[in-house]
Amino acid sequence: MRAFLVLIALASVAHADSDADALTAQGEQLARDGEYSRAIDAFKQADAKEHSAKHACLIGLAYTRRELWSQAEIWLDRCKARSNASDPLPDWFAAAQAQLADKLKGVDTAALAIDVSPPDTPALISVSSFPPDETFSPRTIHLVPGTYVITGSVPGQPVATETVTVKLGADNHVTLTFKQPEKVQPPPPPPPVVVSPHPRSSLPKYLLIGAGAAGTVGIVFHVLASGERSDLQHANDINDPNAWQAHSGPFERDRAIAISCYSAAVIAAGVGLWLRHGDEDAPAPTAAIVPGGAVVGFEVRR
Repeated sequence: MRAFLVLIALASVAHADSDADALTAQGEQLARDGEYSRAIDAFKQADAKEHSAKHACLIGLAYTRRELWSQAEIWLDRCKARSNASDPLPDWFAAAQAQLADKLKGVDTAALAIDVSPPDTPALISVSSFPPDETFSPRTIHLVPGTYVITGSVPGQPVATETVTVKLGADNHVTLTFKQPEKVQPPPPPPPVVVSPHPRSSLPKYLLIGAGAAGTVGIVFHVLASGERSDLQHANDINDPNAWQAHSGPFERDRAIAISCYSAAVIAAGVGLWLRHGDEDAPAPTAAIVPGGAVVGFEVRR
C-alpha cells in the first residue's frame, strides 16, 4: 500500500512538472512573437505549479521587454533569491540585470522606499498599478512619477493602506503601520497542591521511569523542531513570507517542548539516582505545586 501511494505521489509531481514545462515553452514562444503580456501570464501559470528561479527570471525579462521597470526589478530580484545549485540563474541574467540598471538611470523613474511598522511585520505589499497577484516584501522599488495606493496585508490583521505621490528628485518614502502584537497574558496559577510523597522504596523507580519518558518525548519534539527549522530555512531561501509565518510558530512550540522535556528528564534522573543509592535514612522527599513553579523538599528524621 505504501509503495502504491509513493507511485501516485511521484506521478503527481511528474505531471505538475510536465504542465509547468509546457506552459514555460508556450510563454517563450509568445515572447518570441512579441506577445509579452500573454507570455507573462503563461510564465506565471508555470510558476504557480512549480516555483523556480527560471520562471521568475522569464517573467522579469518579459516585463523588461514591456518597459515596466518596477515589476521587472522585483521579478529579477526574486529570481536571484530563488537560485541555487539545482536551479541556477540563466546565462542571460547578468545582461538583463545590467540592462535594467541602465534603463532605470535613463528613464524618468524615482525610488520609493516602502517600510512597515513594527519593522519585523511579515507584510506582503501591493501597488495599485500592479496586477493583484504581484505582491512583495517591504523594499525599495522604482516607479514613474505619479500617485499610487500602497497596500500591506498580514494574516489576521486589517490591511494597511497609504496613498503616496512619487516625485522625481524627492525622498519618496511610505510606512505602513500595523497593530503591535498583543502580549498573551498567562493563565492564573493553580492553587498550591501538596503531593503526597511516594514510598521510599518505589519513588526512585518512578522518577527514573519518568525521566525516560520525558527524554523520549523530548526526542520526538526535537525531531519535529528540526523539520520545521528546515522548512523555515527553505522559506527564507525562496523569500516566501507566508511559508515563514506558517512554520515559525510550530518551530518555536516544538523547540520549547523539547527543551522542557530534556530538562525534566535530567532533573528526574538525578533525583532518582541520588535516592536510589542513599541509605535507609535518606531524606523523604515531598513536593508542592505553587504559583510560577514547584517546591521540592526533603524531610530528615532523627
